[in-house]
Amino acid sequence: MPYHGKIIIGSLGVIVIIAGLWLGYVRADRANNWVKAEATITHVEVIMRSPGKQEPDAPNYIPWIEYQSNSNKKIHLRMEKYYYTIPYYRKGMKLSILYDPKKPEDIYILTKEFWQFSVGMVLFGIFMLIILPWIRPDTESYDTDRMAGE
Repeated sequence: MPYHGKIIIGSLGVIVIIAGLWLGYVRADRANNWVKAEATITHVEVIMRSPGKQEPDAPNYIPWIEYQSNSNKKIHLRMEKYYYTIPYYRKGMKLSILYDPKKPEDIYILTKEFWQFSVGMVLFGIFMLIILPWIRPDTESYDTDRMAGE
């Protein structure tokens, strides 16, 4: 790998670290400023849609939830962004959620993966920076004397 390969890998490592920290900050902000509540799956809607133009329609499972906001308002939501192609959610299932008190329809489901992705991004970026000293330029491919036949 030529010398500029180190610069590319180092830059990507820094970008991945910054993205992971930003994602962690956004999630920490939600955890601190949003309200935690318990929601119940009221039913699961099954719709048929094609994942691509050539594939046949496949079932997609979209959960509907109900929870009570801190202003005692019952919220009933279709969670379109949480659809699955396997029936993960079941009617009556309880979920821990965070919701925006200014806009109670804006929710985030709390799972054990809440922090894992951002931590993984930061660790991967650090790994990319740690391996930089062991990346050596591929001098053989840039040996101009050898390429000229001398």
